[in-house]
Amino acid sequence: MTYVYRPLDWSRREIRLIELVNLDEILSVTETIESDPILHRDPDRVRSVEDNFPVRCVISHVSLEDKPTYVALSYTVGDLFEALFSVLSHPYCHVEEKYADLKNTKWGDPSNKRRIIIEEEKQKYELLITNSLHSAMRHIAIDARFWIDAVCINQENDIEKSWQVQQMWAIFHEGQRTAAWLGLAADDSDLVLAQIADFAELQVRNFGEY
Repeated sequence: MTYVYRPLDWSRREIRLIELVNLDEILSVTETIESDPILHRDPDRVRSVEDNFPVRCVISHVSLEDKPTYVALSYTVGDLFEALFSVLSHPYCHVEEKYADLKNTKWGDPSNKRRIIIEEEKQKYELLITNSLHSAMRHIAIDARFWIDAVCINQENDIEKSWQVQQMWAIFHEGQRTAAWLGLAADDSDLVLAQIADFAELQVRNFGEY
């Protein structure tokens, strides 16, 4: 069955949060795939294995007025241009005008979707998400509730989508932390990110010297 969203209470500044219920299973499957060099290089086999152990999660409604604890997930949708747009239009860049047309946006290529399972009241429902988001959900090993635009906003409801887009600065600002997913490592990109992290740590250590 396809998942049907319950309406949000605008008067309470409600948002939806998603929580993975089979995180250990997901991480175990991912570790198995990445430890097998032959399997790891075969996208079709990887997809088949992952589809046998789909991401399972629950969706809850919370009010920002109650100061809920959650992680706001930012992720790339497609190519590099889209990734740069995602960064430039991040709420902390204070360029809210870039969100003006997002109410008419569909998150990701509809021809490249992956299935996740939403569990609610002892029922299981299917929800289709982009391949990029699916990859993020399988690799970000954080046991927490998440706010993810493509899942926590009803993409079929333009009125809700417009309203939630207007709340995005508050959603990112009021979250416990923000997690960013740039995609799987390629062409030694993981080494570059490790160097950036080392540089940032060095700057923090030396901050008192300035």
